[in-house]
Amino acid sequence: MEIIYFRDPEGNFGDDLNADLWPALLPQHVLDSDRVRLLGIGSILNATSLARAGQSRLPTFVLGSGTSYGRPPHDLDGLTVNAVRGPFTARALGHPEAAVTDGAILMAATPGFLPATRAASGIVYVPHHKSLWRGHWKRVAETAGMTFIDPRWPVGKVLQVMAGAKLVIAEAMHGAIFADTLRIPWIPIVGSPRIDAFKWRDWTLSIEQAYNPIMIPSSTWVEAQEVRQLQQTEQMRIEAFKLGDHATQAELVAYLTSRHPESAGVHKAPLTASMRRIVLAGSRLAANVTHVGHAAEALSKASNGPQYLSRDAVFDSRLSRMMDGVQVLTKMA
Repeated sequence: MEIIYFRDPEGNFGDDLNADLWPALLPQHVLDSDRVRLLGIGSILNATSLARAGQSRLPTFVLGSGTSYGRPPHDLDGLTVNAVRGPFTARALGHPEAAVTDGAILMAATPGFLPATRAASGIVYVPHHKSLWRGHWKRVAETAGMTFIDPRWPVGKVLQVMAGAKLVIAEAMHGAIFADTLRIPWIPIVGSPRIDAFKWRDWTLSIEQAYNPIMIPSSTWVEAQEVRQLQQTEQMRIEAFKLGDHATQAELVAYLTSRHPESAGVHKAPLTASMRRIVLAGSRLAANVTHVGHAAEALSKASNGPQYLSRDAVFDSRLSRMMDGVQVLTKMA
């Protein structure tokens, strides 16, 4: 069975979870099946990602995926939409009944997948993987007395380190999702306008929690300059907070189309590995104690902010519905 998901060449645990979770969860006959494709975990329910996946005569089963990064697919022919990340994704697709939660919750239903030992001490910080290009967030976390998780680490290592925490501070959405699945309280923070409030709100609505992230200052001079530029050129990201919790399909599709011009045929060239190294080298040269100190102080204060964790009844309900989807997939295969 083909499993469709985004593969970052440098690694990103939220996407890489697909390679570990599905083979551990699904029966072998499903994995061996040539009767269906699976759209995996991640914000890949958009026209661009599906076009890259290519046309197929096989039905594509949707289980815990989300939309963002472009216009949602207007033609759902060939898609079996069983469960999606949250109500924003479900309404944008015109399938409000499919709102469940992020597919990563299935870790809790996979025997032996989650660490058995939980130390429940210390605070863990998980930045967004793009924050590593320009920032010194490991240094910031250590200055604040926290354990740093590199989002490029393998899934097993991320889970093992996180399982020892009593609190997770997350800029990466899947940092919060992993914490919630481990039943560890989490606090959302934002260090850059690049953070996608739309998909965060999609997921937090699915587990009946609010999304009120705490702003953290930049950790380097280079990062601070980029933040200023993004604040001027990417104001549409702020519009996600203006969308009502019960926004209509038309409002959601209009937002996603406007926010991501690539969905209208305009594509930005991604940073190559060599370009990323140049940017990171520049940030290191421009780093100073003041930036790191201010960011560490803010991160430390954030740890005293409101904590979030889905209620057990809500978590169990979402997990049960997602497992219902697994059973449907098993029958289709």
